[in-house]
Amino acid sequence: MNNKIISSFHISKPNFTQRPSLNQEIGDYILKHTIGEGAFSKVKLAVHKPSNNIVAIKILDKTKISKSDQIRTVREMKILTSLNHPNIIQVSTIFENSQNYYIVMEYCPEG
Repeated sequence: MNNKIISSFHISKPNFTQRPSLNQEIGDYILKHTIGEGAFSKVKLAVHKPSNNIVAIKILDKTKISKSDQIRTVREMKILTSLNHPNIIQVSTIFENSQNYYIVMEYCPEG
């Protein structure tokens, strides 16, 4: 697996090429159903296989984001991984492939 490190967080490139579908495995995660959707992204419920923890994974479609916005997105992801506050969702892992960024964060069922 090729890895790309940007500043203080780690972006890994998992070995897959197709778009995620229900129960598709991505790295250590099994994607479940969509829990949110926007213009450039979807948020899917997922299960972390080693720990069996439920997480949310935000999937940002790179093809819908300009190159300059992708640079800003990477900067924002760096900031998100450094935040630690009880009122802010914790981002644990970020990885990408040629089509998407994947942002793994804690799942907040009421939020």
